[in-house]
Amino acid sequence: MPLNTNPITIKALKPLLRLCWEEGESIMLHSAPGVGKTTLINDFAKEIGGPCISLPLTQIDATDLRGMLVPDLKGGVSRYLPPEVLPQGEGPGVIFLDEIDRADPFLRSAAFSLLAERRVGDVHIQPGWLIAAAGNGADFSTEVLDLDPALADRLEHFKLKADADSFIEYGLKKGFAPEVLTLIRTRPDLLERCEYAMTNKLVIFETPRSWEKVSNFLKRTRNPEEFVPLVQGRVGNESTAELVMIMEDLAEQADVYAIMKSSEEERIKLLPSTVAGLFRLGFGLVGYVTDLKTAEEALKVIMLLPHLNEKHPDLPTFENMSVTAERLFQKATDLKFDSALCRTEAFDAYTRFREENKLQNAA
Repeated sequence: MPLNTNPITIKALKPLLRLCWEEGESIMLHSAPGVGKTTLINDFAKEIGGPCISLPLTQIDATDLRGMLVPDLKGGVSRYLPPEVLPQGEGPGVIFLDEIDRADPFLRSAAFSLLAERRVGDVHIQPGWLIAAAGNGADFSTEVLDLDPALADRLEHFKLKADADSFIEYGLKKGFAPEVLTLIRTRPDLLERCEYAMTNKLVIFETPRSWEKVSNFLKRTRNPEEFVPLVQGRVGNESTAELVMIMEDLAEQADVYAIMKSSEEERIKLLPSTVAGLFRLGFGLVGYVTDLKTAEEALKVIMLLPHLNEKHPDLPTFENMSVTAERLFQKATDLKFDSALCRTEAFDAYTRFREENKLQNAA
C-alpha cells in the first residue's frame, strides 16, 4: 500500500524523534535502502545517553523476540522465559526492529505486540525506551508484506528522503573524501537513485550508504586501476564517470593543504577557478579545522575568496563564503572552542565583511 505522507529529511526528523520518545510513541521509518535509518537511530540513542538494541528481523527467530515457552511444573502452566536481548529496566535507550516488512509472519506478530503494547511474552518495556521499526516498503523492494492496518494505526510513520545537505553535514563530521562531497554538492540528484534503478532494472544504484563506501575507497587508493572498478561496483558506471571528471578537474588545482601552508599572496594565486574547485576548497577548509589556530587560518582563506570575482565573476563566491563559514562555526561549536573563535581578529574581520556586503546566512 502507498504511504500517504510527505517525505521528510533526516535533519528535520531528529527533533521529532525526541518528541515521540518523550511521549512514549512507537515509530516506523520508511525509506529506500541506504538512506540512513540505522545511523539515525544509533545517533539518537547516543544523544539520549542510552544503548540501541538493534534487532534485524530477517535474521532472528520469533523465540529471540518473544522468548522460549517453558513449562512451570509447580504452577501447572507454561510461561515464556524472557529473551536476554530485551531490556528489563527503565531507559533511556532505543529498541530498533529493522526490516519489519520482510520479517516472518510469526516474528511480525511478536513485533506487533512490542510496538503496539510495549510488551512481548512476559516482558514489559519500561518508560524511557523508544521502540522504532523500519522498512523499505513496496516502492523499493519486491519481497515485502504490507503492514497490518491494526499495527499501522498504532505507529507514528515517517517517510525518509535522502537530501544532499544532511549527507554533506554527516560527511563533514565523518571526514568523507572532498571529491565525493563536491560531486553531491554539484549533482544532488546522484545521491539516491533506488527508484531509477528499479525502473530501469539496474542491480547497482546510488545511496548515501554506497557513497560513504566510495569515500572509504578513495581514502585508501587514488590509483584509477583500483578505485574505478571499486566505485563502479558501488554506484554504477554513470556516477563513476561523473566522479572521475570531478577528480580530474580538482587534480589541476591546489588542495587545501597547499593553500594553508602558503603566504597570503601565494594563497590568492592558488585559489580555485571552477565551481567544483570552489566547493572542494570549502569542504577541505572545514575538514582542516581541528582547533582554534586552524579555524583562524581557515577564516583568513575564506576572506580571500572575493579576489576570485576579479577573474571569475560567475563563480558563486559569496554563497560559498557564507556556507563554508557557517559549517566552520558549527565545527567550532562541536569542538567547544566557538566562544574563543568569536574573540579573534579573523572572526571580527569576517563579521564586518558580511555586514558591509549584506551576506545572508545559508539556509
